[in-house]
Amino acid sequence: MRAHLSGRSRADNRLGSLRRIHLTSSEIANYRSMQQASGAGQKLKAVQRGMLEEGVMISPTGLIALSSVMTADVDAIAGAFEGALDRCRDMLTAT
Repeated sequence: MRAHLSGRSRADNRLGSLRRIHLTSSEIANYRSMQQASGAGQKLKAVQRGMLEEGVMISPTGLIALSSVMTADVDAIAGAFEGALDRCRDMLTAT
């Protein structure tokens, strides 16, 4: 998904097929550093809602499961994520 999101403030953590989205340009070292990101919770909530509007469900905490056998689905998910970010652009770029 990084190719679709170049130049945007975001980070992700992953383990196997599980991926968690963090809407910050800061490095995520632990739970506390994620919580300190400015407005991260409200931003994630808006992106989650945008993803639902695009037809893709992610958890309220930004967790999503991807698999290498989901090639076409991954492209659709990346497109939905980009669409959700575009819908939330004003909120995401506000400081």
